[in-house]
Formats: sequence, C-alpha cells, structure tokens
Amino acid sequence: MGLLQWQLNKSTWNSTSVHPISLPMLIRNHIEYYFLQGLIFILRCIPINWVRVILAQGSVCCFYLLRKRRHITLANLHIAFPEKSPREINKIAKNSYANLGRSIAFNILIISGRISNETIQDAIETENWSVFKDHIENSEKRTLAITGHIGNWELIPQFIALNISNKIHVIARETTNALIEQRIINPHRKRFGVNVFYKKNVMLPMLRALKKGDLVGILIDQNLNNRMHIKAPFFNHEANCTPAPALLQIRYGTDVWPICLVHMKAGRFKLIIGDPIPWDVDQRPEKEQIIELTRRHQAAIEKMIRAYPDQWFWMHNRWKIEV
Repeated sequence: MGLLQWQLNKSTWNSTSVHPISLPMLIRNHIEYYFLQGLIFILRCIPINWVRVILAQGSVCCFYLLRKRRHITLANLHIAFPEKSPREINKIAKNSYANLGRSIAFNILIISGRISNETIQDAIETENWSVFKDHIENSEKRTLAITGHIGNWELIPQFIALNISNKIHVIARETTNALIEQRIINPHRKRFGVNVFYKKNVMLPMLRALKKGDLVGILIDQNLNNRMHIKAPFFNHEANCTPAPALLQIRYGTDVWPICLVHMKAGRFKLIIGDPIPWDVDQRPEKEQIIELTRRHQAAIEKMIRAYPDQWFWMHNRWKIEV
C-alpha cells in the first residue's frame, strides 16, 4: 500500500467492481482531492528542505493527536521490544512518525515535479543491487521481491523501473477515493511504468507476469484477515500472514528476494537487497512447506525492521490489539 494511499484508505479493495457511491461520500472524495491538490500546490512554493521538515514535524504531531494510532504504535513496540524502556519506545515511535512524514514529503515532491528522475537516482545508494539486477535481467527463474512498510517503500519500484528494462508490477490496495486514484496516484505510477495488481483475485495475473519475466513486488507485513492466511511468528508473536510468496516459490520455483529502502541523512536513502530465500521442495505435505517458508519470509522482513526499528509502520495494528 502506498504512503499516500495509507492516508486515504482503510477499507477492502476491488479494482474491477463498481460500487454505488453516496452523495456524502462523493462530497468527501472531492474535498479530499482538492485538499491534496492544494497541499501539492503550496508545497511547490516552499523550499524543499522546509517541505521535509514541515511534514516530518506534522507527522510527529499526529503521534500526539491521534490517540488510537498512538496506542497501537506504543503497544506494538512493547510487543516487539519488551526489553526496551518506555523512553526508548517513545523515541522509536516518534522517529517512526517523523520518517513516515519524510517519505510522504519526498513522494509529494516527485508528484509535484520538483524531484526529477536524475535526483531520485542520485538520492539512493544501494547494497547488493548489481546481483539483483543481473538476476532480473538475465536469469530464467521468476523473480518476486518481498518487502514491508519500511522507510520509503513507495520509492522502491520507481527506482527499479528507472534502472531495468523488465516490466514491474506491484500488489496494492485500491483507495476509497477513486478521484485521487485516477487523477493523482495512477498518473504518478504511469510516469515510471509501474503496473498495479489490486489484491482481489491477484494470483493469476501475478503468475502470468512472473512467467513473462516481469518483476513483481509485494508487501507482506500487514495483518491478513481473509481465510487464506497463514499463522507465522513476527517478533515472536503469531500474526496472520499471506501465503502467496511461499506458494509461488514452492509450486513455480520463483526466487524470492527480501528488499527495503531506508532513510539515511536528509533526502537520501539506501536500497538494501537481501540474499534470495533458499528453498528445496521436499516430500512433506505442501501446507507444511508453505507454513515453514512463510516463517522464513516473515523472518527476513523482521530482520530488516530490527536493523532500522524507527522506520517501520508501527501504527498498523499487526497483532489485532484491542483499542
């Protein structure tokens, strides 16, 4: 799910169905759309460094103002890091909100045209990129990138699209605001040639893309509510997880690479690509293999979060905390 989408979306998805829309919803959609357009216009007139500071500090204000999200954030951090003091937990929480604001700032600056493709390239240093790029472009094996809501996850497919010739597809939720989706988000994606598969009935188009040699990316760190979920440990607590990457790896020999893009100093990022997650199909029932491999996928993302704890999306209710 994109950073801007998170601000607008809290519902289920269906990219193909048309739902009747009520007048209050229509009015709300237009208010949100024109507010966002106004924000983009204002930010075009402000120095770039100020934009980063304003949105980072504004996000920290949300930590204090949004009581429910603050409660979830702090509860999640206590679950993940029981050894840390309340002071350490609060510091990670506030930095997490600030980093989210910085990510939103960078993405809005791209949408507004103030950050060029060349600037994006220059802003990102990489780790293990050449190996990953060579695999995508030259290997006969299918490639699936798994990631989480770490750092600026929205920027990952954009950077990759600027550097490889293969098509790129990402799995995303559709926003509840079709106006913003059609007039802001989709044109932004098309600028980079990034295609989106919405989550309902996604397996078949995802498999077709992989078979053609395209790169597919999927976020695997959010709570999955449907009956297809797999229980797997995440920070030593069971969470509902998607089995899709494990299914693709076991049934179709897809190579699965963990990846994230984290903030460094102001306006700079680091793209970190882990080693592909190994798996040899054995004689056990497929469900047992899926469960074990899903555990490995979640562990790979957890490792990245532990390395950069103040860059994960702690305000998401990963373990279904009562609020």
